[in-house]
Amino acid sequence: MALNGIKIDLRSASGKKDMKDEVIRLGVEFSVSVAESMFLLCDDIRTMLFISLTLWKYVLPEGNPVVERLFLLIHYIYSKDIKPKNGVLYQNGEGKSAQWNLIKTTWNDFVCGIIVLNRLVLVLRVKDCSYDDRLLLSAIAKYKQELKNLEGKLRSAKDVSEANGFARETIKDFAKQELKDEVVRLGVELSLYIAQAMFLLCDDIRSMLWLCYKLWRDAGRRYIYPNSLVLERVLRVIHYVYFKYIEPKNGVYRNGGLSVQIRLAIPTWENFDDVILSLNVLVLVLRQEGRCASGRNFMSSMEEQLKKVEEKLRCGKVVSEANGFRREIV
Repeated sequence: MALNGIKIDLRSASGKKDMKDEVIRLGVEFSVSVAESMFLLCDDIRTMLFISLTLWKYVLPEGNPVVERLFLLIHYIYSKDIKPKNGVLYQNGEGKSAQWNLIKTTWNDFVCGIIVLNRLVLVLRVKDCSYDDRLLLSAIAKYKQELKNLEGKLRSAKDVSEANGFARETIKDFAKQELKDEVVRLGVELSLYIAQAMFLLCDDIRSMLWLCYKLWRDAGRRYIYPNSLVLERVLRVIHYVYFKYIEPKNGVYRNGGLSVQIRLAIPTWENFDDVILSLNVLVLVLRQEGRCASGRNFMSSMEEQLKKVEEKLRCGKVVSEANGFRREIV
C-alpha cells in the first residue's frame, strides 16, 4: 500500500516506522492548526482561553499523552507569542472575538482531531500485531484528509492570523523546546540508573569502578567524539556519586573477587551504551538545528533502552536502596 505516494511494506519494521513517522507529522500539522486558531482569537483573550481550556480539559481524560502535549502547546503559544491587546475587539457587543463564527465551524474538527490522533498513537504504541495494518493505514489517510479540511476552513482567515503574528516557525520553535525538555528528562533518568548501578555494586569498590570505567570508555571508543557533553555528564555523575555517597566498607564482601551483584549489573552494559549513543545524537540535533522528527526517533529508542535498564536493575533495587540509593541524589 502507499503512504504519501510511497509504497510501503506493512509487514516490515520499516513499514511500521513509516506509519509512525506519518502520525508524528500529522500531529505536528494538527498543532499548527491549534496555534493558528489561537492567533485568530487573540483579539479576545477570554474567548481564546475558553476554547483552549475546553479542548484540553473536556475532550479526553487528564494524563493522556496527546492531551498533555496539547496543554504544553497552548501554554507555549500563549506565554511566548500571544500578547493581550490594549484594545480588545468585540463583535456586535456579544463579548466574543471577531473570528468567533469561523472558529465555531471548526469545533468538531478539533475535537475529532484530538480523539483520532489519540487512537492512532495508542495503536502504534502496541508492540504486538493485534491490529490490522491496512485498516490503520486507511485511518491515517482519512485523518490526513480531515486535517486538510480543517486547514481549508482556517485558510479563509489566514491574513488575520498572520497579521496577529502567526507563523509555522512558531511550531518548530515549540517542537524544539519540547524535544529539549525531553532530552533533559531522559538525561536525568540515565543519571539515576547509573547511580543505582553504582550503589548496587558498592559491596566491592573495584567492581563498581570497573563498571563505571567500562561504561565511559566503551561509549567514547565505539560511538562518540572526544569532548562530548554527554560523556562529560556521565563522568561527572560517576565522580559526584562516588565521592559524595559511596563509602568503602570496612569489611568488603567478595564472591570470587567480584561484587555479589555483578551478575545483575553486567546485562545492562549494552543498554547503557545504546542510551548514551541516543542521548548524544539528540544533543547534536538540538545544537546543530537538526530535524526534530529525526530526534524523536532516537528519543523513542532511548526510552525503550532505559526501560530495559530499569527492568534489569529492578531485581537489585532493594539492595541499592539498602546501600543508600535514592532518587533525590540526582
